[in-house]
Amino acid sequence: MALGFLTLVSFFTRIPVGRRIEYKEENFKKALSMYSLLGAVIGFFLVLTYLLFNNIYIDLIRGLVVTLCYVVITGGIHIDGAADTSDG
Repeated sequence: MALGFLTLVSFFTRIPVGRRIEYKEENFKKALSMYSLLGAVIGFFLVLTYLLFNNIYIDLIRGLVVTLCYVVITGGIHIDGAADTSDG
């Protein structure tokens, strides 16, 4: 189960897991119940970033900082996908 979660962390984020992970189908099957946990971990870091920058009264800057944190954590994988849908 831990190997499955480490596979997800390695695949969907830039967080180092400390070992080389092989992307095998069985590792992803082991991790099937862990996708929501990984989303909660990423969300925790984003909420923490939001709370740290909560004293910035300009909403645009605070939003940019949280978005930048998301890109740093995930490598921008979903933002790249959203951009691909609009560039034709």
